[in-house]
Amino acid sequence: MGPAFEVGGTLLRPLVTRKETNGRFSIYFVESTSLYREKGFNKLVQFAQTHHALQTAEGIVKVIVNSEEKKVVVGETIFISPEEQFSIVSGTVYSMFYFLANGGGLGEVLQRLGQEYKFAVPPTKEQDTRV
Repeated sequence: MGPAFEVGGTLLRPLVTRKETNGRFSIYFVESTSLYREKGFNKLVQFAQTHHALQTAEGIVKVIVNSEEKKVVVGETIFISPEEQFSIVSGTVYSMFYFLANGGGLGEVLQRLGQEYKFAVPPTKEQDTRV
């Protein structure tokens, strides 16, 4: 398995970055938990020129887009246009999703902010498994 980064209890694994796609897009695999609802993606962000898409693989992901909450369940995809404000939180104790962006987007920002993570599963509040 490739590199992983932990940000506020959320695991982020880059699958394809702009390096591999001549700057065109990036794809990240994300594992999150509602145990860290107060951390992670819960801040509103906005990108002037970047389109984002999120597809849920497990659990429920809550996406706030322009103050409207949308629950994205397994198999569903949500698209976020440039200049829309959005935030993302896990709607279940555990969720997995794919996060795509043309260009860099939120995945690259979180990768830069995150700490390298060497474990297979996200951390829990009961254990601190950061390196």
